[in-house]
Amino acid sequence: MMGRQLTFSLCENKVVFARNFPSTESLAMTRLLVLYGHPEDPAAFEKYYHEVHVPIARKMKGLKKWTIGKVQGTPDGSPAPYYYIADLYMESREDFEKLLSSPEGQAAVEDVPKFASGGVTFVYTEVEQMI
Repeated sequence: MMGRQLTFSLCENKVVFARNFPSTESLAMTRLLVLYGHPEDPAAFEKYYHEVHVPIARKMKGLKKWTIGKVQGTPDGSPAPYYYIADLYMESREDFEKLLSSPEGQAAVEDVPKFASGGVTFVYTEVEQMI
């Protein structure tokens, strides 16, 4: 992701600061949102996910960002529809298609049914960083 830049210049004996932020268009990316349903055995899911799946998935090259997290609940306290979420980011859908068709991507995709006993949903989204 592009960093923020702060520049300054002298203008009539005053220092003028200007922030140069990349346009939001340059920050647009494609996200693959992976939504894992509640597993039959949460402890087994956690163990397999962290000890087996993550090392397999780490071999995929080209991701711009990758976050994972256990769902903590819903604002109204009702049961959450998902147990665990992964967010993977790349420049485009085409980049994802190349990645997932690579041997490393295929290994990660083929591993999912081995631990996702509660089902899994994959959703592509276009994201734009706002802040």
